[in-house]
Formats: sequence, C-alpha cells, structure tokens
Amino acid sequence: MKSNSHISAIVLAAGKGTRIGQGLPKVLNQIAGKPMLYYTLKLLKPVGISDKYVVIGFKSDEVKASIGSNVNYVYQWQQQGTADAVKVALQVIPPGSTSILVLNGDDSAFYNPSTIRVLINEHINQDLTLSIITLITNSPGQLGRVIRDNLGNVQKVVEEKEATEEEKKIKEVNIGCYLFDYQWLQANINIIKAKSNNEYYLTDLIEIAYSQKRTIGTLSINEDQWVGVNTKEQLVNANKKMVKRLSIKKRHNLFILDLDNTLINTDEIINDTSDKIDNLCNSTINISKKQIKKPYSKIFWQIYEDIRKEKKYIDLPEICRKFTQVINEPQLEIALKQIFFTINFKNYISESTSYILEKLRLYGEVIILAEGDLVFQPIKINNSGLIKMVDDYYIFENFEDGIKQIGSIYKDWNIFLIDDQARNLILSMKNNKSITPIWVKQGKYGKQNEDVYKGRTANNLLETLSEIEKIVSK
Repeated sequence: MKSNSHISAIVLAAGKGTRIGQGLPKVLNQIAGKPMLYYTLKLLKPVGISDKYVVIGFKSDEVKASIGSNVNYVYQWQQQGTADAVKVALQVIPPGSTSILVLNGDDSAFYNPSTIRVLINEHINQDLTLSIITLITNSPGQLGRVIRDNLGNVQKVVEEKEATEEEKKIKEVNIGCYLFDYQWLQANINIIKAKSNNEYYLTDLIEIAYSQKRTIGTLSINEDQWVGVNTKEQLVNANKKMVKRLSIKKRHNLFILDLDNTLINTDEIINDTSDKIDNLCNSTINISKKQIKKPYSKIFWQIYEDIRKEKKYIDLPEICRKFTQVINEPQLEIALKQIFFTINFKNYISESTSYILEKLRLYGEVIILAEGDLVFQPIKINNSGLIKMVDDYYIFENFEDGIKQIGSIYKDWNIFLIDDQARNLILSMKNNKSITPIWVKQGKYGKQNEDVYKGRTANNLLETLSEIEKIVSK
C-alpha cells in the first residue's frame, strides 16, 4: 500500500441527523451492524492516509466513545456549515500536509479505496488546486448540480433549491468529497460568505477557484459507490446494500489471475529490456572476440522461447545461464540477471489493475497464479505491488499441477480462471470441470489457439482485463 502521509483527511461528523431520528449523532446510525462513520475511517487505511481529523459536535462524547482514540477529534461547537467545519479543522492540522481530503462521515461507506487513490493520483499528477468526486445519476433529487462552462470546465455547484429548471435536469451532482491543495485552502477558506441561514458552504470554494482560473479536477462514479443517508428509508436502503455487498464477499468464489501478460505486460518488458541486453553485451565484450552478427537481444529471446517450450514455463536464471554460454561470456550471467531483477514492474501493470482487483475482491478471494521459477516470479509479484492487492499467490513450474493443487486447496469453491493463454484455460477445464474459464485476449499469447478455444466458452471472451466486471457481476 502506497503511503499518502502528505495528505490529511477531514471527516465531517458533527451533524444531528434529525430526519433519521433515534436521538443518535447522525454518523452513529448503523449500516450492517456498524456505525456509518466506521466505514469512512476504514476506507482511509488502504488509501494510506493516517492523519485523520474527525469534526464532531452533536453528542460528541458518544461519537468519541464509539469510534475510539485512533483519530484526532476537532470540535465544531456551532454547526455553521461544511466550510466552517473545515475551517475549524485546519486550525489544528500541523504543518507538513500538502493536500487536504474532505469526506462526509455519513455517506462515504460505499466508496472503493481505489477510487480515492485515483482521485489523489490525478490531483497530484496534474498539479490541481481542487478535485471533487461527482455522481452521475438519473435521480439527482436535492443534490447540488455540477455546472460546467462551454469548454467542459467545472464552474460551480448550484444547490437544487437555487437551480433553474434547466439546471435541475443536469445528472452530474456533487456528493461532498473534495481534495484541496493545502496552501490554497488555507488562503481561501475565509473568503466564503455566510448564506441567509448563517451557514458557510464548502461548495463556494469551487466557484472561487474557477474565478481565479484554477483548474478543478473531477472524478465521476456511479451509484454503486455512493448512498446518501438523510431519512429512515435511505438508512434502510443503505443497510440492504451493505448486507448484499458483504454477503457477496463471503461467498466461496475464487478468482485466479495469471501473472504474465494478464496482470503484467511482459510484451513491454521484452521490448524495454532488449536495449539493455544489447548495451551490456556491446559494452563489455571485446570487439575482437565478437563473432555474432545479429543483436544479442534476439539471441537471448530465442533462447527464452526455446527454454519456455522445452520446460513449459519460464526459468529466467536458466535462460541467462544458457545465453552467456552460447555467446561464450559466462562472467556476464550475474549482470544479465540484474537487468531483470531490478525492473520496476509497477510500470508494467495498467492503471486500472488496482481497481479491477479491488472490485473482484468484493465477490470473493483473489489469487495470482504464476508459472515459472521461484526466483524471478516472486520478484515480479512483490516489486509490482500486486502482493498488496490480492489475498494470496502461488507459483508452480507446471501449470497443470498448479491448477490441480489449487483445486484441492479450494475444494467446493466456485473457481474462475482468468488468463491470456488459451492453452492454460483448456488444460484447466480438462482437470477441473467446475472451473469457469475467462479468456483475456491481450498480449502476444492472447491471440493464439483462438479457433480451438473460442467455441468452448464464447460468452467469456474479453479483449482486455478491464472488461472483467461485466462477466463476474453476473
């Protein structure tokens, strides 16, 4: 998990929740046996944010007793709106933060951690002043409408009661999740003017940023990740939705994902390391000794394919040893291996991988199956960060043996095998009739054996891994 120690989170939790009733602070109303606020704070852990400030007010002693001492508490003695709550929190956040994440403690239970990570990454990479999460919905109700200018830039948020009839038709709404540049927020929070009800709205900062010609980032989500809870009926619906989500997670579903080319783009690795192989050989082999006319990398990858076909798996140490024997330069073996052992594998997984794996984990356990040696494959899994995104991993020299052993470990489970190689999927179906194969036709091997495999499971063909949700959600 990547640390976001430079980000502080402010969670707004001071409200009464009058329409829900029950006399509880709003954030202590329960969803699936836990306070709403529990889910918001739990969300921040896999995001990597440890500096948390919970703004409390109504029955603050009960909120503190329920949540415990693992967060910082800030008191908003008078409930004067969301901007006032953030202003109070800013007064106690120590120097060092570069960004401030603001969340509501009563409607954040269904966010995926990957959504918040994407929001943070885009905000930082694009050097934005302000970023917000928006919801696309056919039933915007009383939520503030996101108004954009002719170029598509966010201009402001208009509350439903102040919106024109045309603005009320807008389906993109603000749901109260913001990421601010810390210095900009400190400099502009006091500009906000009180409304007629003497409250200060955080949404005013959007219009202020736009007037300053600042770029405002947006990340749009669907209704799977957001539930507003303002009434008893909405609380009941949120409870049903959380129970369903948790029940799916508890089902005995196992998703096996092949490592090479399904998760890690080994085609790109081959392209990028070819130059390094050539540079190593050309810079160290004496010109007078060079007997080989074609590029050294072509010889290396030919040996790679020969050994893969012979052993039925990738044995990188053996490939390096064999290559240095062929070119008669055994002293290069260690340096050659280091080219591969020091690869930054994070560069070879797609940006959507984290989200995909997280989504799969809502439906069951997720494991990686790697076919190859026990030196190079663990390096890939660990150095790519994939180890933190899955429940477990297994490495076997022989794919068929691996599938048999995993089938024994996860006996009576619903098993889904997601792979780019049709050969592996065909072998799995022969060994375990209960396995559901899902073929991802990406990469060099993703196009092989198409005619043989296509007729077997025509409904489980994907062009890319990002399409996986449309199958598993069934």
